[in-house]
Amino acid sequence: MFVKCPQCHTAYRIENKTLPPEGSKMRCAKCRHVWRALPDPETGTSPDSPLIEPEAFRFAFSREDHIVREPVNTFPQPPRRNLLGRILFFLVLATLAVVIYCERRPIINAFPQTAAFYQKLDRLYNRSAVPLKITSLVWGYEQQNRHPAIRLRGEIANPGEQRQPIPSLRISLCDNRQKLIRSLTVIPTAKTIAPEGRIRFQTVFAAPETPVGQIYAVFDE
Repeated sequence: MFVKCPQCHTAYRIENKTLPPEGSKMRCAKCRHVWRALPDPETGTSPDSPLIEPEAFRFAFSREDHIVREPVNTFPQPPRRNLLGRILFFLVLATLAVVIYCERRPIINAFPQTAAFYQKLDRLYNRSAVPLKITSLVWGYEQQNRHPAIRLRGEIANPGEQRQPIPSLRISLCDNRQKLIRSLTVIPTAKTIAPEGRIRFQTVFAAPETPVGQIYAVFDE
């Protein structure tokens, strides 16, 4: 006799005596559909019915109702993910990273808080160079020629073992909401700094009309 999968109509030739009276579970080796096949004494074996491969048939048919065996390497593997899509995704990420790093000047001008992030990137990129540091930054309001002014003090430290030139400083004034009010450039009086040395700097400038909430100082590289 032969039985057909009710889903994809693939035919399987089996001996009639193989099926018990209560039937047995079968799993289609083509579409993996599971159904209960019942013996049919009136149905003979058709010579035109296709035969399934013995190895696949062994996994497709089971006398045990509570066990459904899975075929090994019988069905096609699921399609691989789109390799081109992953490549394009990584290219977009790499391009974005390059743009963020190369366009650091306008980004720092618009968002002074990102200056510390870029300094960390420089240390990771060039481990041999020890960058200068700006420490002890203190500022406050005062009167200069009967006009409000801001006095800014700080120190420049060289933690490295070589004398280094001192670049100019970019000072960013922000309000209480961290919005940039104004930025200006300060040139230190000293041109270089000795290894493990510290140099104090001080500057006074006219206070803006908008109240200043925070001041950031970075090296204008």
